[in-house]
Amino acid sequence: GIMNNKNNNKNNNNKNNSSNAIVAGAFAGAVARIFVAPLDVIKIRLQIQKENYSLTNAKYKGAVSAMATIAREEGIRKGLWAGTLPALCLWIPYTGIQFGMLNLLLTSSSSSGSSSSSSNFVYGAVAGATATIATYPFDIIRTQLASQGIPKTYNGVFDAFYGLLRRRKLYAGLGITLIEIVPATSVQFGVYGYLDKKMNSDKNSKNHFAKGFIAGSCARVAIHPLDVMKKRLQVVGLKRAASYGAAETAHKAFPLVVSILKTEGPRGFYKGLLPALCKSAPSSAITFGVYEFAIRFLDNQQL
Repeated sequence: GIMNNKNNNKNNNNKNNSSNAIVAGAFAGAVARIFVAPLDVIKIRLQIQKENYSLTNAKYKGAVSAMATIAREEGIRKGLWAGTLPALCLWIPYTGIQFGMLNLLLTSSSSSGSSSSSSNFVYGAVAGATATIATYPFDIIRTQLASQGIPKTYNGVFDAFYGLLRRRKLYAGLGITLIEIVPATSVQFGVYGYLDKKMNSDKNSKNHFAKGFIAGSCARVAIHPLDVMKKRLQVVGLKRAASYGAAETAHKAFPLVVSILKTEGPRGFYKGLLPALCKSAPSSAITFGVYEFAIRFLDNQQL
């Protein structure tokens, strides 16, 4: 598995290992991403909807209703897979950098003999932060494209890129994203590493999917409130049709917390959790499962 790279053939140099980890991570990220794209669009729309589901004027009454409405109004490919291209531009380097970095940290710590199970949490956090800063502009472009609905403000990736660049918004919400990503990747890789050690006797690859599934679910529940806040901050100032409901006006994290608590209650922080779990658990399962499969394939290629 990821966490026990020590037993790789000694004649394989570390450089090859790291590039394999990057390639396998990128491939795993792409597969997972295309698969869960519609859930992501639904999740984002629910997260940025200020109205409570029970209100008559709420555009989306929950995950199922949102899926049906988006498919009907905007089409399946254009609506439910909206923003998939920048999402892939985001996820391919993101998972690549993340697994590459993790591999690097694990290899160096195992050669110095300082590896412990708690270090997985730390390394996951470092890998997540590096990958996030490197790919953040794609993240905000993806959020805006998936949020805008109809009529559209931006016609595509380049349009959104120039628009955000002009308004100096390419890194809007980065602070809260790091506050979110660091515990998320830390929990995800930490839990995965812990389960990896626990189940290590069993070399069955199906377990990678199970471990990834559990790790992804734990990470998601822990950071969902931060994700809701991040999405709101990322769409401040994005013009959307009135039918989508009130727009978020709080520009900073603290006023946003107050505003969500006041108008939506604590449940506001868990808007979109259902599609988020439906997304992140399988996404994490696919990512880890495909990663382990790909890394084994790549490691066997170099003899």
